[in-house]
Amino acid sequence: MKNKKFDLKKGPKDERDFIFRPEAFSINLPQKIDLRKKLKVSVYNQYSFSSCTANALAASIQFLQEKKRMPSRMMLYNLAREYEDNLSCDCGAYIRDVIKVANKIGTVTENLFDYSKANLNTSPSVELRNVATIKIGAYERVPEAMFLCLERCLPVGFLLL
Repeated sequence: MKNKKFDLKKGPKDERDFIFRPEAFSINLPQKIDLRKKLKVSVYNQYSFSSCTANALAASIQFLQEKKRMPSRMMLYNLAREYEDNLSCDCGAYIRDVIKVANKIGTVTENLFDYSKANLNTSPSVELRNVATIKIGAYERVPEAMFLCLERCLPVGFLLL
């Protein structure tokens, strides 16, 4: 397998972000944390698309819903790039924008807007946006306390500061 470099589109700092502030805790982390068995979610293949943020959020949504409904990763990715005025470029999307889209608009299941090259630069229709029922509620930026989330077996999406 060839070494592949993944370029993450670094998100700008935004003072409006809510910061996760857990109660006082002490962390006794093991050397390794592996949530794959607890997630009960298949590992997504993003193929050659720069959609890592949409894939990560879709997996988190699927995990939190405890359902086998697979959220449309491409709808999340395209709506975030549309929000960034960058739909025609497969150049990634800020995790904040993917999360914002999942909160405000939501997504449909993958069978309604599939993860394919044909949909890569396609704006989801008004009809799809209107039936988007897979949404997230409140969201917060998670600093160093992400280890607490991992310790409690919760998925973590993060922004690089």
